[in-house]
Amino acid sequence: MKPITPNHQKFIEQVANGLTQSDAYELSCGKKGVSKTTGQVKGCQLAKRYALQIQNAIERHRQVVERTADAAIVKTIKNAILTQNEVDAVLCELMMNEKTTNGDRLKAIDLYNKRFGSNEAIKQQIQSNTLIEFTHEIIGNTITQEGSGQTETDTPAN
Repeated sequence: MKPITPNHQKFIEQVANGLTQSDAYELSCGKKGVSKTTGQVKGCQLAKRYALQIQNAIERHRQVVERTADAAIVKTIKNAILTQNEVDAVLCELMMNEKTTNGDRLKAIDLYNKRFGSNEAIKQQIQSNTLIEFTHEIIGNTITQEGSGQTETDTPAN
């Protein structure tokens, strides 16, 4: 097979990029006054002759687009993920900035506290007999006070 001429190489690239065969023929071969029928016939002839090269060019373009898209996605994801220090810095900036609304400031404080467990309830172990003794103590005091006719407000101070 003869080497591919620069015009034909341009035709292959243009068809691989999505141009019609007749448009690619007109642009690559530089014959702008070509009739539509002649452009279609000549474009079809070149497309048949270089079908394998066109297919290879399409595959190369697909791979380039795929790699570029993958790289862009990875870059976007890397840029979107904040480190823990960056999150803390953003939250502190929101809490300290005078332009931040009170609602946004409260949300930032809440998120900051959640990150460090400040909003978590304190869990304490209570033994059942201590609870029963405490309950009896409260009930006993209440019964004693009711029996004596005194209330908490009129209990004399010693």
